[in-house]
Amino acid sequence: MDEAALDRIEAVVEEMRGLPDKGHSHAEYGGHSHAEYGRFAVLDQRFHDALAVASGRTMLAAAVKRLHTHLHLFRLSPVSGGSPATVMEHGRILRAVLRRSPGRASEAMREHLESSLRRHRDRYAEGEA
Repeated sequence: MDEAALDRIEAVVEEMRGLPDKGHSHAEYGGHSHAEYGRFAVLDQRFHDALAVASGRTMLAAAVKRLHTHLHLFRLSPVSGGSPATVMEHGRILRAVLRRSPGRASEAMREHLESSLRRHRDRYAEGEA
C-alpha cells in the first residue's frame, strides 16, 4: 500500500474513534442522533472498502463492494458495546497494516469478522432483535 492509502485508512479509524457508542436501543439509536448512528455505519464501510482497494486485489475489492447491502443489515443493527469493540478491532488491523505485517493483518481481520459475527449472533440469541 502506498502512503496515501495508509493515510486514508488511518483517517477513517481516527474519525470512528471520535464517535459515540451506537448503544443497543434500535428505536432510539442508542440515545444518539440518527446522523451519529448512520455516520458510524458509513465509516465502517469506508474502512473495509479502503482496505480492499488499497490491497491492490481487484477481486477482493469487487467482493467487498458486492457485500455492501448484506453488511449494512448488520451495520445498521445496533449491538450494545459494538462500536467501541469495532473501533478497537479496526485499530488492531490498522497497526498491522502500518507495520506492513500481512500475517498480523490477516489474523486481525479474521478476528474482527468473527467477533462481529459473534456479537450479532449473541444479540439475536438474547432476543434483542
